[in-house]
Amino acid sequence: MPGPKVVLITGVSSGIGRAAAIGFARAGCRVYGTVRDTAKVERIDGVTLIEMDIRPLRSLARAV
Repeated sequence: MPGPKVVLITGVSSGIGRAAAIGFARAGCRVYGTVRDTAKVERIDGVTLIEMDIRPLRSLARAV
């Protein structure tokens, strides 16, 4: 039997990204959410936060 679906969402610190992360986590998905600074973000139950800024390439490489 397959495990939970895995979801990666960029920009979960606020707005649509945050709402989507909460919704997918409540639906039982394994959720990874990116934020620019994990120290400045309120945690979300069921979401693993990844510090990443999509603009500089080195940030993307570090996150992966």
